[in-house]
Amino acid sequence: MAKLTSGILGTARGAIGPLVGSMARSRSGKVNTVRERVTPANPRSVAQTLQRNKMAEVTAVIRAIGPTIYQTEWDRGVEQLPGFQSLQSILMGDITDLFAFTAPPDTPLGTLHFPATLTIAQSGSAGEINITYTSENGSNGAAADELQVLAIRAERDTNDEHPVVTVTDAAQRDGSPYALDVGENGEDYLVAVHFSSTLGDPADRSLAYWEVVTSGTT
Repeated sequence: MAKLTSGILGTARGAIGPLVGSMARSRSGKVNTVRERVTPANPRSVAQTLQRNKMAEVTAVIRAIGPTIYQTEWDRGVEQLPGFQSLQSILMGDITDLFAFTAPPDTPLGTLHFPATLTIAQSGSAGEINITYTSENGSNGAAADELQVLAIRAERDTNDEHPVVTVTDAAQRDGSPYALDVGENGEDYLVAVHFSSTLGDPADRSLAYWEVVTSGTT
């Protein structure tokens, strides 16, 4: 039996005859939904199984990133979705059928100034990737803005996993170049970088720029 909250004009949860009411999270926020009650199928076509496995792969990566980062830096990275679902949406769009990550488009996390020039490139030092950027503050930035770095191994390792490297408050706007140590030589990593404000400005995050880069070798 369904329950109505907030009176007859409130939200419905549970079954009403052949209908089922529930709350769902959409890109616009929480919404009340009503659908026909059906017995769900469990399709196992090749395409459907592959999609489920991709979702499992992405979910494992986001759990490795951890809530300290995805709940703050990536919250509402995709419209009104929370950080976990935002990263799911982003990464699911750029994982191949061989479970390798490619670079997504820029993610508009906020309107904080992003450097006029920023490059992510292989370092001459073993296991490192260089992040080089200009130091201007722009119209709403500050010298104290912090560089945030997320790196995901593009292909699986020998354990069929994608190791993750995260660095919060890595450097300030005058800290270029920043050397990211991923701990592996000559491996491709999907790297995302953005800036966060330490001043409590409403535009507290910049866009996030993504690129796949090979780490340095000896």
